[in-house]
Amino acid sequence: MSIKLISFDFWGTIYHNEPSLSDKQKNVILQLLQEVSIFTIGEALINEAFHSAWEKWDVCWKEQYHTLTVDEWLVMVLEYLHVEISDDYMLDYCSKLQALLFTGNTKEIPGVRSVIESLAKQYNLAIISDTGIESGKYLKNLLRYDTLNYFDYYVFSNEFGRSKPHSSVFEALLTYFNLHPEEVVHIGDSRRTDVEGAKSVGMHTIRFSGCKNDENSNYDEADFVIQDYALLPDLIENFTQYKRGLGCIKL
Repeated sequence: MSIKLISFDFWGTIYHNEPSLSDKQKNVILQLLQEVSIFTIGEALINEAFHSAWEKWDVCWKEQYHTLTVDEWLVMVLEYLHVEISDDYMLDYCSKLQALLFTGNTKEIPGVRSVIESLAKQYNLAIISDTGIESGKYLKNLLRYDTLNYFDYYVFSNEFGRSKPHSSVFEALLTYFNLHPEEVVHIGDSRRTDVEGAKSVGMHTIRFSGCKNDENSNYDEADFVIQDYALLPDLIENFTQYKRGLGCIKL
């Protein structure tokens, strides 16, 4: 069967944070504490609160196939600090944390724009992505802001209610487009979430290693591994021919 749909992961595949947003997130927490007149909590304790909240976030993500929302994450940070805030402050600061996407750290992966623009002329495109504390709404706003909104469908974990590699996340895509798995290629940077999840429903897989090279041997490898997006259009066009009778190929 020919390829009719290409799905992309978001983080590490289309965008990455350089540097991490962690420092800016901590500054938002400091701003919040100061606004509610708490000046006795120092940087060390805030670091501990961050570490604790992200540990709990990871457990939900990896063991329960669920990504916590920004308000759930912020509650965990504040509980560690023994701080209570009003609903109005919660709403305001959840928005500020997510708006950090637009402060300059969040950047396109080199080469991805021209590839997406080219592929969109021939294929349906979709995004299947786990969300961090930034919701799918904010990620879609970023794509629109950057005029990179070439996608026909989105499956974001905070909206769908499940995270990768749960098979239902990928099955939702097949159902929406009424396609066979063999007609879809999923591209992502993670062997655990992207490769394992897409393969569980029979999709073709490409691992993009140009941002983070995930060589975790505990999980299946993709059909192809590419480090340079310039190789992608030809690979997609000739995917079935290249894959026939071959194992994983790293390009």
